[in-house]
Amino acid sequence: MKDGTKERSILLQSATDDSETKNGLSVRFIKHQDGNAIFNLSFPEDIAPFVKNLFENGASLVTWLMTQNRVDKAVTKAHDPIAKKEQEEVFRKHSERILSKFDLFAASELTQRQAIRKTMEFFKEKGSDLTCYAIELMVNDRKRMRRKNEA
Repeated sequence: MKDGTKERSILLQSATDDSETKNGLSVRFIKHQDGNAIFNLSFPEDIAPFVKNLFENGASLVTWLMTQNRVDKAVTKAHDPIAKKEQEEVFRKHSERILSKFDLFAASELTQRQAIRKTMEFFKEKGSDLTCYAIELMVNDRKRMRRKNEA
């Protein structure tokens, strides 16, 4: 098993050599700066499109790998039972706040539609992007749950 630091130092040693190949390619290590290694790369002009495509494809690969990493973390978090329970609790508390405000408006002789609209306006003033449809779904879901509990 090779040590990672040895591998890195071997790569840097080979990169620091001002070696030029038969094909006119040369790579020269310049310096370390802010955690990055800076290289000087020289190659024949006729292979410039190939080198450009090589770097673009490499950048695309790195971007894809970073995206896959974020997706994997999100999937892991979504399947985490503790995180899921915490998220459900936050949603339940938020729904309770919305429904309690709706109940106040509904108790003041407003129709359900007017109470929903007033609730939405109240939360919009507080910077929420809540919609009438979302409130209506919460109200209907609560009615459904009550009917299920009564049965």
